[in-house]
Amino acid sequence: MKKLILPLLALGFALSSCETHRPPDYFLEAIHVLEIPNFSQDANENGVDAKPDIYIELVDELGNVLSNTPYFLNADTSDFPLSLVFDNPLLMHEQVYFIDVYDFDESIHGQPEFLGSVEFNGKTNGITKYVQYNDTELSGTLGVTIDTYVEYYD
Repeated sequence: MKKLILPLLALGFALSSCETHRPPDYFLEAIHVLEIPNFSQDANENGVDAKPDIYIELVDELGNVLSNTPYFLNADTSDFPLSLVFDNPLLMHEQVYFIDVYDFDESIHGQPEFLGSVEFNGKTNGITKYVQYNDTELSGTLGVTIDTYVEYYD
């Protein structure tokens, strides 16, 4: 009986001395729109200066809008990248997020125009993603850079 107790005590000591580490946290610091499809003109406005009024929404996998920007009025190619920098970086979780890009239109012009979406995992280090659109609604490339930082724990 004594022989059985000693190995079990040694095993218990070995298990209790194992250290556990907290997994790192990922924080979203900024979103930068590098380029958008359908850039040439705002489809709901007329005239030479009818440039898109871009805004960005950060959406979780359940469809909840977590953050959005004011719109960038009459965005021009020289204005890119369009950046949303978070004063308080957002803690990201192990799930899929979407960055949706729109052209804002006042109600007299119709609904906002969808200009594309990029998806990413919340536990991703900074990344640049491009999505190519080739259909009747969207034509061109949406490019987005996602800036994150990782906080490690001992």
